[in-house]
Amino acid sequence: MRPLRYSINVTLDGCCDHRAMLFTGGVTLPQALTELGLIDEYELVVHPRLAGHGPALFAGLSKHVGDAR
Repeated sequence: MRPLRYSINVTLDGCCDHRAMLFTGGVTLPQALTELGLIDEYELVVHPRLAGHGPALFAGLSKHVGDAR
């Protein structure tokens, strides 16, 4: 099976709120896939802006997401 890469637009403060920028996506699907250990690689497109509110991609996960190397 090929590796699964998840790509999402985020602000400098880690928010993924479509109201804070023009791009954006939800965090429910990637959080569920992360909890199941199914995402192999994350591609975060960081926009030079602070949202100050909204959902954050890694908020509320049961374990730390980090580099396994």
